[in-house]
Amino acid sequence: MSSIEQAKQKLDDLKSKRTEDKQKVFVIGVEDIILDRLRACVHWKSSSDCEWGMNPF
Repeated sequence: MSSIEQAKQKLDDLKSKRTEDKQKVFVIGVEDIILDRLRACVHWKSSSDCEWGMNPF
């Protein structure tokens, strides 16, 4: 399973990869997404992020 999402912030600190047609692609692991959701749950008290962070699958 894969997902594509356009980032709202710059991803300069992440390593990028190049596709065959020279497009820049950033690959983010599932762990990074789960941790991001859990941080949003704690910091913003976002119930939807709490759900995504606790039940990622």
